[in-house]
Amino acid sequence: MGGHRNRGRGRLTGRGWRAASLVLGLLAFTGCTSSAGAGANSLSVTSVATTTSSTISLITGLPPTTTSSSTSTSSTSTSSTTTTTGPPVALDENLKHDVGLIASNATALENESVQQFIARCRNIWPGSNRSIAMAITHHGQPVAAWTVGTTNNGNPIDLTARFRIASMSKLLTSLTVMKLVEQGLIQLDVPFVEQYHTDDTPLDSRFVRITVRHLLGHISGLPGLRGSFFRNSVNDWHEAVSVAYDRDMLTEPGTTFFYSNANFVVLGALIEQVTGLPYEQAVHQLVLDPLGIVTAELVDTEEQPEGDPGYVVTPGRLYMQALGPAGGWVMTAPDAARLMAAFDPTIAPLVLNADTINVMRTWNGIESDAPKHYQYGAGLMLVTPGTYVGHTGTIESVRSFALLLPNGYAVTVLTTSEKHVANGTALIDYFRAEIDALALLPDGP
Repeated sequence: MGGHRNRGRGRLTGRGWRAASLVLGLLAFTGCTSSAGAGANSLSVTSVATTTSSTISLITGLPPTTTSSSTSTSSTSTSSTTTTTGPPVALDENLKHDVGLIASNATALENESVQQFIARCRNIWPGSNRSIAMAITHHGQPVAAWTVGTTNNGNPIDLTARFRIASMSKLLTSLTVMKLVEQGLIQLDVPFVEQYHTDDTPLDSRFVRITVRHLLGHISGLPGLRGSFFRNSVNDWHEAVSVAYDRDMLTEPGTTFFYSNANFVVLGALIEQVTGLPYEQAVHQLVLDPLGIVTAELVDTEEQPEGDPGYVVTPGRLYMQALGPAGGWVMTAPDAARLMAAFDPTIAPLVLNADTINVMRTWNGIESDAPKHYQYGAGLMLVTPGTYVGHTGTIESVRSFALLLPNGYAVTVLTTSEKHVANGTALIDYFRAEIDALALLPDGP
């Protein structure tokens, strides 16, 4: 079967979606608030931005670049401190590709935290990164977004640039699965083979005891299938599902943690079967559309859309197609931070109700392969100290993370980096001081 290229979805492409993304982003910043109560019922366009008359303050202390005013959506109107309409404004004359926005009602403590993240980002750009983006939200409402670098064609990057998020893609798949659990279409603790019908016969007799909960928590016993995902032995993720059926398992289901992308391509196949939709379309309808996220999509390995950052890709590799539900998505940094609101039980239900979110945020009781860094819930990393939830991402030229903190703040950092940052977990470690400081901000005005 043809994998995710059969998207079955009419969506804006090229300049159209970038214009829509820019308008949504600016509306979000002009109408946002840092209080927990605002926008608590929805992240749709109408609730995120109730007005377009507010102003957007530039990040304090960084010199703005003044441009001529215009009613066109491709220009800006600025004073020394504010901009009204148009794209984000360059903030630093010494870094001409440095672009950012901060909410007009950001508190002094929020502003200080934003500055700390930006300073940390600058420490690793450009020496170890070609591009990097950062965004912060509070209970789903935008606080700040910032990026530096160039697009794949050498132009200055802006906040509409979509980064590969690698295994952060698992957040989209797990949210979709849990939404279908709420709808009664998937059962967490019923064997997978009783819910997914295929002509494939599992090679290992233990396969029939794998449940959806096991798959979500990487405790299914399925092997890593690195040859399928990273050595071009399959053409797309649907083929990887068949390979998973045809391999010996590592352990009895439910007994041992082993991080495997196979778990999430298998879940992607289940999503398609129970919804009757292509995987990507199901994710949009059940998760992304309710959150107002318009920039996310699956892309192929050598596909580098205009305006997105460039990636160094070994010729002939197919890992994006092979990973699909486990790691094939792209989105902007503001949308990646907005996604984390779906895991915030205090503002549920954006996608899931609070009880379902708490199921996802509960440790499965089986120690991970890196317990000093994280444990695992149901499709969700519980990052040390255990009160941070989210996910990391690591593939060729990609290091990323997105975290929701106990006080309702969410932060994401997306990079096109390999130097000095071994993986997404190492990227969290690099920003650990800034993350911990953000987690100490008060949850409220």
